[in-house]
Formats: sequence, C-alpha cells, structure tokens
Amino acid sequence: MPALLKFILRGSLQSGTDRVLVFADTMPINTRAKREGVIKAMKQTCASDLAVNVEHHVFSHRSESNKWLQVADYCCWAAYKKWEHNDTRTYDLLSARLRAPELCVTDRGDQTCYY
Repeated sequence: MPALLKFILRGSLQSGTDRVLVFADTMPINTRAKREGVIKAMKQTCASDLAVNVEHHVFSHRSESNKWLQVADYCCWAAYKKWEHNDTRTYDLLSARLRAPELCVTDRGDQTCYY
C-alpha cells in the first residue's frame, strides 16, 4: 500500500494543493485493530510524503458510496484487461486522461518481466 500511495502523492499533486482526501474501499481484514492499523499506516504515509501545510484525511467505506472509488476501479479493470488479456480497447480510451501510466511495482528499469 505505501508504494501505491507514494506514487500518487509524489506524482499527481498540483502545486498549491492544500488538502488531500484519500478514499479506500472497505478492507477485507478480519479484525478492527488490523483495519485501523492499515488506516494509520496510510495516514503516516500521507504525513511523511506531503508538505507540512497540506491537510490530509483518510476514509474507508464501501465503494458503492463513492464515485471516485468506482472510477479508480474502472481504471484498474482497464489495466487488468490490457495486461492479462492483451485487450487495450478500454485502456486506450482512458489513457489520454490518466495523469501517469500504471505503476509497475516490479520494474527496476532493466526491462525484466517479473511475473
């Protein structure tokens, strides 16, 4: 989770941003303490990667109640179709609107495919 959040925070914020709201779907974690631990880790990542004057909040609730979570899910589905089924139709439609290409967490710059 920290890698994804850092990718977003470091590469997508416009100058002058004074507030960041992070929305996460409900987490399929079996205890409340573990879920709260994940939220705490997300808040700590925000605190360490954002300027001191940038207010931040982390929310976790069902994706059906937040249109931005639904948009993110659709973008992830398009990337899935691109990589797993070699179907780029939806990804190609979205690519002009993406702030950055999808994050490849295994890419070390040596062109080696790790999956």
